[in-house]
Amino acid sequence: MKTNYTLLAMMGALFTVAGPVYAADASDAANVRILRHTVDINRGTSSVTATVTAQIQVLDGKTFDAPVYPVLYSVSGDLEYGEADGQQITLPAAGRNITGTLTWTVGVSPALLRDTNQSLLCIMYFRDSIGKGVELSSVEVNSSGTTGITDMAADIGTTTEIYDIAGVPVTRGENINLTSLPHGVYILRSGMDVSKIVR
Repeated sequence: MKTNYTLLAMMGALFTVAGPVYAADASDAANVRILRHTVDINRGTSSVTATVTAQIQVLDGKTFDAPVYPVLYSVSGDLEYGEADGQQITLPAAGRNITGTLTWTVGVSPALLRDTNQSLLCIMYFRDSIGKGVELSSVEVNSSGTTGITDMAADIGTTTEIYDIAGVPVTRGENINLTSLPHGVYILRSGMDVSKIVR
């Protein structure tokens, strides 16, 4: 009888080790911001992919430890979707509470892009301690390839500046929420980095 208990304990240990372990809980979503969340639709001759980039920031004094992954859905409610593998995010890391730019490649079902102007939602998730998907943020993307951007954050001690396409300053700061800006093309300057964004 003792041998049976020992065998059951060993099997339980095997299953525990084999399964994924998630350190974050659903409540941790409130501690995390998704920054520079962009989506570019890449239409190839035989397949369609989306390149998703983002930076992830944890609030001061908080921690985060879980895989984060994007999922693309149709706004119209089609059942088709695209999902990328999760990237393990552990924050703070190396003394910083913000990651560098992370990139995911999502295979997109052609059914999601039937209509030229069809809108997609790109939702960033993580898995909590019981394996449930928890939403971190979402951004709407035009299927023609428009980039969606939610927030910007500069490196520590650096100010981010946003200009309109004519070069007129729009806003500046270490953390900028872009959802209040009208849709359009903007120039982003953060330290020595300059890039064009479409909102």
